[in-house]
Amino acid sequence: MLKSEARIKAREFRKNLSLDDRRTKDEIIKETFFALPEVNSAKNICVYISARDEVSTIEIINTLLSSGKTLSAPKTDGDIMYALEFTGWDNCKIGNFKIVEPTGKRVDE
Repeated sequence: MLKSEARIKAREFRKNLSLDDRRTKDEIIKETFFALPEVNSAKNICVYISARDEVSTIEIINTLLSSGKTLSAPKTDGDIMYALEFTGWDNCKIGNFKIVEPTGKRVDE
C-alpha cells in the first residue's frame, strides 16, 4: 500500500468514528502520553495542534501549559515547516490549510 493510500484509509477510519469512540481514544492517547517518563522530565516539548478528525491535542496542550513546560508547535510557510513558541491559544492564528498555528518566535534556529 502506498503512503497516500494509507493516509486516505486512516482519514476515512477517523471520520467514521463515533464521537464517543473518538473521545475514548483521545483519552487513552492522553493518558499514555503523560505516563511517559520523558514527558514528565522534559522542560521543552514540541506539540502539534490537532485539526479536523485528528486525535485531539487540546487537553494535552492545556495540561502542558499549566505545568509550566515550554511549548512549541509547527508553522508552515509553503513547503517549509518550522517550530514557533506556543504560549497559549490567544497567541495563535489560522494558517495554511486552515490549521491553527502559533504566532510566537521561532525556536528552531
